[in-house]
Amino acid sequence: ADFTFSNDMNLMAAAPLSMGLLTHNEPPTWHPASDALKEACKKAAKICEEGGVNISSLAIRVALSNLKISCTILGMKNIEQVKIAAETAKKFDNLRATKQEDG
Repeated sequence: ADFTFSNDMNLMAAAPLSMGLLTHNEPPTWHPASDALKEACKKAAKICEEGGVNISSLAIRVALSNLKISCTILGMKNIEQVKIAAETAKKFDNLRATKQEDG
């Protein structure tokens, strides 16, 4: 992100939910991640859940909070995921504008 930002290029974040890894559901059986990574993500989702945090919202927040990433593309498969993404994005709309004004 630093390289693209310092060279006046835009950076896009694609699949911040890592094709299902960073959700409370199991990733698809065809997912290319190693079993160790799948297990680590499952453990992270459980830790988030125990702390009252939605891991999908957290992943989206991380992508949206980086001002050096100008565009984040989400893939959503149902209305519930659209609602979660929209609510998460709303929280960052004003925050990003404030950060950009502050420089």
